[in-house]
Amino acid sequence: GQAHQGRPIQRRLLERRVEGLAFSTSIPAPSFAEVYALRLQNRETVVLGFKFRSDWRNEAENLITAIAGSLRECNVNQP
Repeated sequence: GQAHQGRPIQRRLLERRVEGLAFSTSIPAPSFAEVYALRLQNRETVVLGFKFRSDWRNEAENLITAIAGSLRECNVNQP
């Protein structure tokens, strides 16, 4: 399917505001998505995306908020 043009969005991830992109698509079913590129302390980047059906928007928002709040960056030098 083809996504409609996205719009800028912000979400708190890894204890800071991160710029992302929100967009919608109608194929195979009406849905919304959010995509973020998270810059880590070691300067690497992790891409995080969420996609959900439009009729699950409230449930998805609650789930995304819970996941975003639980993210922690770990120190790779610690066991």
